[in-house]
Amino acid sequence: MSSVVLFDGQSCCGPATDRGEAARAVARFVADAEWLAARGVDVRRVTISSDPGLFARTPVVADLLMSKGMAGLPALMVDGDLKISGRYPTRDELAQWCALGAAGIQATPTHAPVVDVPAAGEQGCCRPAPVQVAFSGGCCPPASPLVPMTSDEAR
Repeated sequence: MSSVVLFDGQSCCGPATDRGEAARAVARFVADAEWLAARGVDVRRVTISSDPGLFARTPVVADLLMSKGMAGLPALMVDGDLKISGRYPTRDELAQWCALGAAGIQATPTHAPVVDVPAAGEQGCCRPAPVQVAFSGGCCPPASPLVPMTSDEAR
């Protein structure tokens, strides 16, 4: 059976990114990953904040980051081959790349599971959805609180 690894960035944290849409895209991929896992496909999702070493140790992903920066993520590899970068794949693409054929494919739901996306200024930018498909981490590292300096500290 196939092996799928999604190298994911911090898509919900970018300043110009619609965090709600980013969270829905992640949720759609999670649903598709569960669909693949139910068919025997080994699926992993790693984030750059949870395992930066894996990004550096995977030559095609390291090269992608050098050439495109964070815009190259997410990047999906199937059986060691880069299949797509810069967006999440569709369920049809995943089925094709994993040689599952058209039988039994249901379209990715248009209404993905609800994901709690904190409002601006709340702790963290995304909360990881509880998923049991060998994923590590959420889409963003924990935010560190910003403490304003006093005028004496600024000097």
